[in-house]
Amino acid sequence: MKVITTNLRTSVFLLGSILIYLMLIFIGSSLSTVPVPQLMPYQDKLEHFVEYFILGIILFLNYKSRIKINKIISMFILFSWPILDEFHQSFVPMRDASIFDAMADYTGMIVAILLFHFLFNLVKSDVK
Repeated sequence: MKVITTNLRTSVFLLGSILIYLMLIFIGSSLSTVPVPQLMPYQDKLEHFVEYFILGIILFLNYKSRIKINKIISMFILFSWPILDEFHQSFVPMRDASIFDAMADYTGMIVAILLFHFLFNLVKSDVK
């Protein structure tokens, strides 16, 4: 019974983490101007990459949980959120939707997932 409770707590924690992080992305996307000084070319793409890299880590951890709904939610968010986020930005004054921003988003998530998959397998093989 303790294992089920631990898995359920972990699942709820990870789902809560995803929801909080998605709300932060939504709030950031709702701002008409981004209060970050531009220090280098393509900085916005790097910001998108890092923002979604973090989301990719959270999604990877959620996907690794043993609860099937967590896997479904992770896959849905992975494939849909960057497009939904850019669509949302198209309605925000002084913002626009950009396929290049969505590409940076997807790249950040995919790199995070592949990196953490590699690291998990590396740790697993060292334990054996």
